[in-house]
Parts: sequence; C-alpha cells; structure tokens
Amino acid sequence: MPEPVSQALIDQRKIDYLFNRDIKPDDHNSPRAAQNSQQLHRLGLYDELESRQIVLQLSPDKSG
Repeated sequence: MPEPVSQALIDQRKIDYLFNRDIKPDDHNSPRAAQNSQQLHRLGLYDELESRQIVLQLSPDKSG
C-alpha cells in the first residue's frame, strides 16, 4: 500500500504559536501559547528543528 502524501502547507507562525515563540502578548494568546508549549514539553518536544519536523509530520492534512 502506498504511503499517504500530505499536500498541506502549515503556516510557520502556527508552529511558533505551539512552541510559544514570538507570540503577541495579550490575555488570550500568551497563556494559551504557554500551555501549548508546556504540553509539548511533557511529550519531549522542545523548540528545536527536529521537534518542529515531528509536529509538521503529525499535523493533519487540511487541504481536503
């Protein structure tokens, strides 16, 4: 069976948000981005190239 191919393009800023990187401080984004980052840390994923690649590979295909 062939491997599924993803056509999704993920905005890099969305990945930044997951890792709490360069987030515009406000009452919603700041705490939510911090929570996202903490949850990724619990999974052993830190703001490093390898972890970002893993997140991209696990992202669902939003293209259809």
